[in-house]
Amino acid sequence: MESGPMATAVLHASSELETPERRHSPRETRNPSYISGERVDRLEQFQTLISMVRWVCLGVCALLLATSPGPHSRRDAVIFAGLALWTAVRTIRPIRNFGFELGTATSIIVELGVATAAVCATGYWSSPLSFLLLPGVLIGGFSDGGPLSVGYGTITSLFVTFVSIFHAGSLTTEQWRASGQWAVELMLVAFVAGLGHRVLLDTQRKHSAAVDGMAKLTAANTLLVSLHRLAQTLPASLDLNDVLATTIANANELFRPDSITVLLTEDSSLDLLVAASQGIRLPAAIPSDQIPAAIELARHTNNSTSLATFERPSEKALLPAAKSGIYVPLRARQSVIGFLAVEYFERGHDGDEQRELVSKFAEPAAVGIDNARWFGRIRTVAADEERIRIARDLHDRVGQSLAYIGFELDRIVRSTDDPALTTQVKRLRQDVSGVVTEVRETLYDIRTDVTPECGFIPTTEAFLERVQKRSRLEASFTHDQDSQLTVRQEREFFHVAQEAIVNVERHASATSVKVHWSCHDHLVVLEVTDDGKGFSQEGGRADSYGIRGMYERATAVGAQIEILGKPGQGTLVRCRMERL
Repeated sequence: MESGPMATAVLHASSELETPERRHSPRETRNPSYISGERVDRLEQFQTLISMVRWVCLGVCALLLATSPGPHSRRDAVIFAGLALWTAVRTIRPIRNFGFELGTATSIIVELGVATAAVCATGYWSSPLSFLLLPGVLIGGFSDGGPLSVGYGTITSLFVTFVSIFHAGSLTTEQWRASGQWAVELMLVAFVAGLGHRVLLDTQRKHSAAVDGMAKLTAANTLLVSLHRLAQTLPASLDLNDVLATTIANANELFRPDSITVLLTEDSSLDLLVAASQGIRLPAAIPSDQIPAAIELARHTNNSTSLATFERPSEKALLPAAKSGIYVPLRARQSVIGFLAVEYFERGHDGDEQRELVSKFAEPAAVGIDNARWFGRIRTVAADEERIRIARDLHDRVGQSLAYIGFELDRIVRSTDDPALTTQVKRLRQDVSGVVTEVRETLYDIRTDVTPECGFIPTTEAFLERVQKRSRLEASFTHDQDSQLTVRQEREFFHVAQEAIVNVERHASATSVKVHWSCHDHLVVLEVTDDGKGFSQEGGRADSYGIRGMYERATAVGAQIEILGKPGQGTLVRCRMERL
């Protein structure tokens, strides 16, 4: 079984299911500066364009200075040189924006302030440096969108206009026209920059959603492939103990829990049977009033993939020291057949991805367990029906034939006067009567069985009492029981005991037989001991077919059987079952 690499692949896939939406904090979800969980500079995509616009505007300003009529003061040259240095610095260390931060707004205001001061110092709207207002408005639009960028442009144009009015007292028509033109240009640049900002954000969101979607699909595909490989490792055996052992082993390899338990339901009771467990000792069954609340919640959840989680100290776990756990209903044929309980000593093992993994694991496990249970029931029903058929045949054919022979022998005795013949026929009639008695007892043995109303102990007591009456055996029965097996398990143990007792009665030439029954939470032992002639371990016994039947019945419930005997020293049949 490739449980190691497979478990790694499945756990890796489950960790990949932790999508960005799950990992992000509420702040990251609300802030568009977080793309796929990482802090992103909004202006990074525009830096090349911004730098290009800066230098183009600076070049236009240099051209206007060189071609404008009239002499220019040394102050204009110094201001231009300062703006060239400022452009170089901002090209090397551009403004960045990682969200709605005060530092970014301050940098944009400083950018506009430097350009506005240069424009006001060199002639207001008639200044050849007016183009240097455009980069600041452009950065504002790319950074924070259209509305705020329009605000930057509006404030800048109003500031330059009001300062020029304050300085000159009034503006000419030409100056008002220039003011309006520059205001419109600044608004247009702000609008275009804001539109670019919106388009970029939409593109980034779509790209992020596509990447996240592909990550989810890839993780889900990996998980499905791994679970498919896991399903292929589930046992093809229809033996319940094999299925349970494989389920526990695979679950332990995948989830690394501190305890794992498989609980199965009973048709006739609300109690849960502990079918298998690891890392914890539990009784054979959990009474309905002691079932943890988390399992009760899972029991009454209608959703086929629903889960109930547990965290101490609010509720009670199967594992006393557990602090977190996952409880998954085992569903098959539209009904809950049991529960898978995975528990940990530490918190943090019941995340959404772990729950999904346990739930997916439980689906094929439930099918395998349910198939094994149905196979066991069918096998039991088939054995019962076969036993009844054999009993009916013995009664209808052999019994009636023997009765007819007996009647004929009685008629011969009545119709003959030969004393010698009469004596022989009477002896034969007694033999036939003995055979009829044996057939009747065999029919009783075949029909004797453990039922929900009559368990192992009363059924065995009644059988031994009948054996004592029909044979010279002295039979004794001792029992020590503080736990209950299922009807099917007790039935198989009874048939093992029955076969062993019948072998003693027919073949051991014994004077006594002792039966001991011990049934506890973790161990069940059945022992049948006689003081007969024993047998040779090498040579076997004449009733090997009966011994083979005992082995088959013991194996059916996961028990081990051993038959110990020596010639002249009696025989011990021991059937032992450890309960997980």
